[in-house]
Amino acid sequence: MFASGKAGRKWKEGPVKKPSLNLKQRISLVFICCLLLIFGGIMSISNYSIQSILENKIETGYENTANQLCLMMENTISNMNHVSQLLVVGSAAEYLEGYFHAEPGYDKIRYSDSVREQMAVLTFTNPTIGLTAYLSPGEDKPLFTTGTIRDKVDLDQMPLLMESGTIRYYGPMQSLSQATDRTVLAAVRSVQLSDGQELLLYVESAFHVVDDILEANQGQERFPILFLDPQGTITYSESESFATGIPFSEEDLTGFYPFRVKANQGWEVVMLVPEGIYMQERNQWIESLAVFCVVIVIFCAVMVWMLWRMIYRPLGIFERRMSTVLEEAPASGGEKTNIAEYDELLEKFEEMRGEIRRMIQEISVAEQRRADLEVEKLRYQINPHFLMNTLNTVHWMALMNNQDDIDHTVQSLNRLLLYNLNKQNREATLADEVMAIREYLALQQVRYDFSFVCTQEPPDDPLAYACPKFILQPLVENALYHGYSKDMTVSLRIRVTDRIEVTVADNGNGMTPEQLEKMCSLKEDSPEEGLGIGFSYVIRSIHRRYHGKADWSVESRLGEGTAVHLYLPKEVAKSC
Repeated sequence: MFASGKAGRKWKEGPVKKPSLNLKQRISLVFICCLLLIFGGIMSISNYSIQSILENKIETGYENTANQLCLMMENTISNMNHVSQLLVVGSAAEYLEGYFHAEPGYDKIRYSDSVREQMAVLTFTNPTIGLTAYLSPGEDKPLFTTGTIRDKVDLDQMPLLMESGTIRYYGPMQSLSQATDRTVLAAVRSVQLSDGQELLLYVESAFHVVDDILEANQGQERFPILFLDPQGTITYSESESFATGIPFSEEDLTGFYPFRVKANQGWEVVMLVPEGIYMQERNQWIESLAVFCVVIVIFCAVMVWMLWRMIYRPLGIFERRMSTVLEEAPASGGEKTNIAEYDELLEKFEEMRGEIRRMIQEISVAEQRRADLEVEKLRYQINPHFLMNTLNTVHWMALMNNQDDIDHTVQSLNRLLLYNLNKQNREATLADEVMAIREYLALQQVRYDFSFVCTQEPPDDPLAYACPKFILQPLVENALYHGYSKDMTVSLRIRVTDRIEVTVADNGNGMTPEQLEKMCSLKEDSPEEGLGIGFSYVIRSIHRRYHGKADWSVESRLGEGTAVHLYLPKEVAKSC
């Protein structure tokens, strides 16, 4: 059987540096950083994508509106061009020639009515055509007209949109008809008669056409419209910021986004979209995004709180359990986290707390027992000087009465007690132990009939090796008291090699296997379970002295004897 022990390890203690952030703060910081990184990336990509989509959507919508305005204008101009062509060629041209060559009278009136009839038919069959008239340069009043013209026609005061060959286009402008003041487009074509006389054909669009064009696809919002001639000069403006007759420049724009469309004839339509309207849909998206961000922040705060509750709250339970580690455990098992992993740890902690309390109780019992033994030791100690002086008195009385046996016995007892009661040193040498055994056996041979044999290897070794005091006498005493038989021999054998082997053997009664097993079931706190206090003292002494480097064993057979072996490290005594 081997007994072992290890010395306690000493750790260097120092001031404990307090962490700058606790667990709660670290969880929140890590969660917020990860959230900001992910959320920032998503928001950056979303913002870029949404901005591109909105810009494409808005700009495409407004460009389509401007294109539609330009297309409607081109269709209207094309219709006016078509009507003007019909009024200068064919039967209309023949009636016009006949009117100017006929003599005053019936024929002239007939040609005049035919010209007016042709003008009325073309105007009626073309809903996009309004006022038409034939004008003679330098004359205040028109020659023929489908309506009443309010004033003298002055072409130089009309806004010229473009000029193509013998036809010029004006507008948008106020109609020359007295029946309305609405905005119209106008076309003026030069007509050359066969005699060289020049007439001007004036054709206006219908009253509703330009309004329909300007209001097309603008819903409830009306955006300012500009018309530019091929040279970029403003011929028509719905914005007070831009006057007609001046060149248009985007650098002068403030508060508008321009959408320009150029017609095939060179003139342009400019639609001015206010910044507020242009940014309205984008701002709505930004507001929705802001609301979404607030919701995300609130959600993240709730998630951080839940994460903290799942981690930090169980730690608080652990802290409270540890602060009450020495208290009685609650019968119900205490608080629960409702998290399987933490609850399992709490169960393990409760088991550990029970073990700690059991160990503390054992240590408390052991300390109490140790105190009782110290008191008992003090109670049974006697004054060595008084005992030695008394034995010396008996020694001299025996000499005076020639009692040699009594004298030898008293001297052996005196030397044995002097060795055992020496309080100055708890360590001895093997030589000291052998000397004390010889004195002890000399006293025992007065009562018992046995022989003692002591051998050592090598025989000349001084046995100056350190060992605990009083480790041989209890073994010899057990051999005499528990195994004594007639003609018994007690032997002490000491063999010194790389270690020291001490054997105390006898050929006495021996022990049964049950008795041997009971002896080997030695417990330091219950010596009565083995072979008594003496044997327990020996084992505890070598355990404490050699810290697990020593070993021991017991051999015994019923009727043949018992042998106890001690295996000790070889340590030279300091005094030798």
